[in-house]
Amino acid sequence: MTDLCASQPQSPMALISPADPSLLSAGIIPMATPVVYKVKVNEASRLATTVSNIDKDASVVPRGAFTKSPCGNMQTNRSFGGSWSLQLEGGGTVCILHSLLWLGLTFFHVPQTPQHGHIYMGDRLMNLDLPFML
Repeated sequence: MTDLCASQPQSPMALISPADPSLLSAGIIPMATPVVYKVKVNEASRLATTVSNIDKDASVVPRGAFTKSPCGNMQTNRSFGGSWSLQLEGGGTVCILHSLLWLGLTFFHVPQTPQHGHIYMGDRLMNLDLPFML
């Protein structure tokens, strides 16, 4: 279990000690210690939340994968392509794409579902030899 602590700010009136009015007349306002709440979170929930936050903050979809219809709705671009090497895994139930432009970028998609994702484990260098490889 992981302990997460959160401070809750107190109101300005809670910071003034009513027990010693001489401090107030001298212009001194004592500071109170913030209230700390401990919340126990199991590791699986913490990890799931972290992965979800990373996905929301940093997930991307390749340019051109979606198009906007004339009425303004987003839809899958049926002619989407690019410089990719395609493999089918699991008897054709999962499509695996390897980028030829950014070596180390792998994309997956489960056909007929919205499930897709990617991972990049490369050297941060664009493959400038790609035009000569095609």
